Amino acid sequence: MALWISDRPLNQGSVFGMSSEYRGLGIFIDTYKNNNQKSGSRSVFPWVSLQPNDGTPNKYRKDLDGKDTEIGGCDMHRLYNVKKNAISKMKVTYLRRSNTLEVDFDIRGDGNWKNCYSTTNYLVGNIPNSPYIGVSAETGQLFHNVDLYEMTVSSLKDSTGEPLVSVEQLVQRIDSEIAKDEDELKKKDLDSETKDRVQRRRQRRLDRRSKRKTMSRLLGLEDL
Repeated sequence: MALWISDRPLNQGSVFGMSSEYRGLGIFIDTYKNNNQKSGSRSVFPWVSLQPNDGTPNKYRKDLDGKDTEIGGCDMHRLYNVKKNAISKMKVTYLRRSNTLEVDFDIRGDGNWKNCYSTTNYLVGNIPNSPYIGVSAETGQLFHNVDLYEMTVSSLKDSTGEPLVSVEQLVQRIDSEIAKDEDELKKKDLDSETKDRVQRRRQRRLDRRSKRKTMSRLLGLEDL
């Protein structure tokens, strides 16, 4: 399957179900080895591959599993045989001002995040200013079922819509949102469905706040 960050909605095509002429970044979770040659072949699968493209047709070569065009990736052999009812998670963080990109995975859904790829020298042009985000999949005779439970997109801005300029501001914003959720949960007329949704949202924000050290490591400095 693939996560797409592109400059426009994509049409169906030959790259994980989508067009090869995309502009942006594709993050491919590849579970099947197409290249059976001993030389120039990757031996470990599943593999996560980060594939930027500027709109060049057929830049990604399926017969090489994209090894010649990826900017980075990681081994995901732990993705198989995850315990029952566990939900694997992927987190992508991009900070345009500092050219920082990081991809992390929590395979077993237990809060144990592992870094897959990170750089502080990412080319700004590879992520559109106003990106479209989507997911696709492609399979053959061998296949896996994948259930997509949730996708959350957050922008690092303050309450007035201005970009955050420090990690401290980000933590303060998260704290403010948690306080709003707690106030809403105190309402007596809150129905059970809304209460569950607010509780899940509050927990996600608490999880973000607990990653403060991770954010500092990601930035390497206090300026976003």
